[in-house]
Amino acid sequence: MIIIKNNIFIDEANLVFQATRSSGPGGQHVNKVSSKVILSCPLQIIKGLSEHQEKMIKEGLRSYIVAGHTIKIESQKYRSQFANKRNCIEKLVVHLQKALIEKKPRKRTKVPKGVKERRLQEKNKRAKLKRDRKSVDD
Repeated sequence: MIIIKNNIFIDEANLVFQATRSSGPGGQHVNKVSSKVILSCPLQIIKGLSEHQEKMIKEGLRSYIVAGHTIKIESQKYRSQFANKRNCIEKLVVHLQKALIEKKPRKRTKVPKGVKERRLQEKNKRAKLKRDRKSVDD
């Protein structure tokens, strides 16, 4: 049982793991052993989600969601399949927790008067400097 938040959890037995050969450095070991792990987690197995929370997950994890309803996460950080499996589960939990954080709406603010005045003063100073550089025709 993997707990995401208070009442949101995933039964670990329902997660689908696939092991493949890892890429990158590692010498002969990497060519012989399937240490890369791909985790598939259908959204239906996440228990305790409201419609709003499911929508938040779909929006927040859109780069990890395939076929509209399955979260795919992969790990090839470690040389052992077991460690990569554990890493996939940790990544899944972290991504789900981040996706379920409510974002505060942005409050629009005005540009302060002092900032506008300083910008205009700097602009005038720069214009005067360029004006003074011009050659005077006599």
